Amino acid sequence: METTLTIRLPKKQREALKRRANALNKSESEIVRELIDRETEQSFLRDRVRHLIGSLDSSQTVGGPHALKAIIRKRNWRK
Repeated sequence: METTLTIRLPKKQREALKRRANALNKSESEIVRELIDRETEQSFLRDRVRHLIGSLDSSQTVGGPHALKAIIRKRNWRK
């Protein structure tokens, strides 16, 4: 490894980390590195698709562009 990072964990988190590492037959450091990798990758993916959040192209819907809108409205519309 190239660098060292020291963190402070509450006792509960440390115990949970130890249990997880033992269950997976990995070191605590491996578990923490995997968690960091997973989180940073998810953040990267969120950034890549952020502009798509909340958008919906209903033009490809079978039955025309308004069919999907009608289905969504029927299922979710508050009365």
